[in-house]
Amino acid sequence: VEGNAQTSPPGSTSSNVCSLKCAGGSFGPYGGPCTLCPAGSYTASSETAVCRGTCPANSTSPEGSASADACVCSMGFYSFSGLVVTDCTSCARGSYKVLSGKEECRAC
Repeated sequence: VEGNAQTSPPGSTSSNVCSLKCAGGSFGPYGGPCTLCPAGSYTASSETAVCRGTCPANSTSPEGSASADACVCSMGFYSFSGLVVTDCTSCARGSYKVLSGKEECRAC
């Protein structure tokens, strides 16, 4: 995973204890391997064995997301504000949205 770095436990006294540290948007144990967070989840912290956050209902994020800011409304859903994904609502009867994102629903 791109952006990984080296780290060591607190109080380390030798480079022999340095190991891989997963980058934000990925997870894994110290020393790796690192795995990208799946779509719909995210983690900003690189010091975690799991992705810590999930996008709100009816929203998703790309694989490898590092923050909730990456969450967008899913296909078939839109946001009244166009910005906040906590209010993703289904497209009304007679409209549709084929891609995830900030676009509005289109009339048939």
